[in-house]
Formats: sequence, structure tokens, C-alpha cells
Amino acid sequence: YWLHSKVMLATGQNDWSIRTFNLLCDQFVGILLIYICIRLRKNWVLGLTVALTYFTLFNPLLAARSEIVHAPSSFFFIFSVLFFVKWLQHLDKSSLFTSAILLSCSWHIHPDLAVLGAGYVFMILFKILKSNKIGSDQKISNFLAYLIIFLVGYWSIFLVFSMKIGFSEMLEVLISNHSSQSSKKGWFILRFFQFFYAYLVQNLGIPLSVLFGLSVLTFGMKIKKGRASSVELFIFIMPVTYSFFCALLFPRVIIPRLFIPQCGLVILFISLQFFDLFRREKIRDSFFIFFSFSFLFFNQNTLYYPFQQPISPYKKISETILKVVSNEGNILIAPLSVIHIHSPLSQNVYLQGRGVYLISTKERHFEDIFKKHNIRYIWIADILQDNRVFGKNLKDSTEARLLSLYGLNPNEYSIEKEKKLLKEKMHDIQANLIFQHSIGEIYELKK
Repeated sequence: YWLHSKVMLATGQNDWSIRTFNLLCDQFVGILLIYICIRLRKNWVLGLTVALTYFTLFNPLLAARSEIVHAPSSFFFIFSVLFFVKWLQHLDKSSLFTSAILLSCSWHIHPDLAVLGAGYVFMILFKILKSNKIGSDQKISNFLAYLIIFLVGYWSIFLVFSMKIGFSEMLEVLISNHSSQSSKKGWFILRFFQFFYAYLVQNLGIPLSVLFGLSVLTFGMKIKKGRASSVELFIFIMPVTYSFFCALLFPRVIIPRLFIPQCGLVILFISLQFFDLFRREKIRDSFFIFFSFSFLFFNQNTLYYPFQQPISPYKKISETILKVVSNEGNILIAPLSVIHIHSPLSQNVYLQGRGVYLISTKERHFEDIFKKHNIRYIWIADILQDNRVFGKNLKDSTEARLLSLYGLNPNEYSIEKEKKLLKEKMHDIQANLIFQHSIGEIYELKK
């Protein structure tokens, strides 16, 4: 969240500054896709078709209009693709190094994208082996030289931040991110097709998924006739590589939004294959204009969403609480289950930075929490805002805290039981109920 933190540093702690930044990143994804199309086929209509079709997709729009990290990671990834395309065309070292640095930026925003490095390495090897500009006796040395350039760029952001944060801390985060999702089940080949199918259909819809299948057949015919380019292979290989590694490393659960950075490439691949089918320019351009606008019909949610965008429950909680409490002391956000998946960010954005999420505290006893965090108010939520706190990655700390805070057996947990125990605690310490709302209650501790 380093980029988002810098946005807040420049604009102030406001969630709309993050949403605006994400929206700008998403717009630049469209601009980059247009530029790639012009570079590959020198055709504005093709570029506009790819960009407009991308903008009709609901999931990228949802990410761009919220506070999650997928829009900036998409921007850096597509930017990386642009420079790698340039390297595939000219084999210039500066383009490869720039592409690797941009990919490093992307996977440090969204760590699952780190697996794409394998696809880049494969394409470097493929390009060197197929290149007529490099003699057979120089292919190995050239591959190693390009590989070193790529790896230096690929690890650059990790090395910069590890010097600031600590190497072991950075590595621990990446390992825990993997281990929280890594219980393997079933045959790998079935998982791969399950992941790829779910990613395509849930992000691009059935019409585009069908067109992708037809494009793969067209591309296969190109390969058979020896007309397929290394650039097209690279654009095809990226979403396949990502789905492959997701099925291999993260098979416990399918999270469609993880595929958002690949959506633009899938549309680009489809468009390139159909572009090459047409010989007459006017017919081709007319087809692509119809193609891009037709997806507004298939993705009508995209049209209506800006007018009915839901407000984050955490923003609702913040607005409700700040109308009641004074500026003195911090606010404990309970129950234990109320957490934001981006809690480091939300603690700064909401509640004027005064919110202390019960799940994020290190202390095992309420008295220690009250004292260390200067708690003046306690918010007891009326509903379970986020079930992820009981997921594998937080299971151990959650169970330990339920036992230490309440003496509550985790297997017997319910939101009602926790609320009851919290209210008993408020009675014991003589905290006063000062406000009731349909989504929760506010208690004030005695000074």
C-alpha cells in the first residue's frame, strides 16, 4: 500500500483520493492498450475497440472505483507488457530492463503477479532461440545476458524495500500470503481448467470467453502456417501462465478479481486474431466499431454502476461514529470479527485515524488494550462485517484472542455470543451507552 499511502500524504486522509488515483490508473490501462495496438497493427480503430471493450468490463471498473490495489497493479503490468513488446521487436536491453522494473512494481502491489516472471523468462528463451539475428554459438550467452538484465529489474523493488523494511520481513509476508491459500486438492489439470474458465467467465463474461476460444483456434492455425509472431505468443501466454500458477500454488479458493490485470491482454489477444482475419479495411473497421459497442449491451451493470455505487460499511461506521464522539481518545472497533482486509489503510482513512480494530491489536486483555491505545469509546457492531477474520491466514490468532479476551471456545463462536460478552464487559467497567444505531452501539469509558 506504499503508493496509496503516498497519495494520502499528498491529498490528505480521504478514501476518495484513493478511488480517484485507482480510476486514473485504470484510464491509463486503456491508453496503453490503444498504444500497443497502434504499435502492432498501426490502427486506431483496433486500439479504441480494445480500450472501449475493456472499459465495459464490470470487475475492473469495480476495482477502479474502490480502494483495492488491482487498478495500479494492472497499470504497471500493462506498462511492462508495452516495453516487453518493444524488446521482442528490437531486442534492446533498455526496454527489457524497464519492462522488468515495471513488472516488479506490479507484483509488489499485488504479490500473486510475481508468478508472471516465469512467462517472461520463457519468452526471453523462446525469442533468443528463434532469432535469426543471433548466431547459434551466441544464443546461450545472449540468453544468460538478457536473463540477468531481467532478473535484476524483476527483483529491484523487492531489494529497495527490503533495505528499508527488512529482508526477512518482506520474505515472511510473501511466504505467509502463499501459505494462507495453498492446500492442494484434486488433479492439477482439472484445477487449471477450472481456474482459467472461472477467471474468463466471471471477469469477461460468456460472449468474450467464447470469442477467446475461437481466437485460440485461429492462433493455432497461424502457428501451423508459421505466421504467428512472438508478440502474439507472449500476449497469449501471460493469462495462461497466471492461471497455471494460480492452480498450482493457490488452489484452495478461486478469487476472480485476481485476474483483473490480465483482462486487457485477453481482449487484446482476441482483437488481434480477428483483425488479421479481415483483408478489407472498411469492413474490418466497421466490424470492430460494432464489436466494441455491442459489449455495452452484454455488460449493462457497467453503465448503471456509477449511479448506484454502494458505500463501504466501514465508511458508514466512520460517519456514524464521528457525529457522536468528541475529539479526545481513540475508538475501539469491536467485535473481534469487524476487520477490513486493508486494515492498515482503513485505520488511516476512516475515523480520522483514531480507529483501533480489535483484531489488529497485539494485546490479549482488554485492560491492556484500553491503556496502550488510549481508548475512550467502543463501537460494538450489530452485524458480522467480514468473515475473513476466521480464514486460515488469521485462524490461530483469532482463536487465541477469543480465549484470552472472553474465555470463549472458538468452536462455539457466534456474533451474538461475542456481543453479549462485550456488553457484559462494558457493564463491569461501567462504560456508558451513549448512542444506538441500526448498525451498532457506542459506549464511552469513564475518564
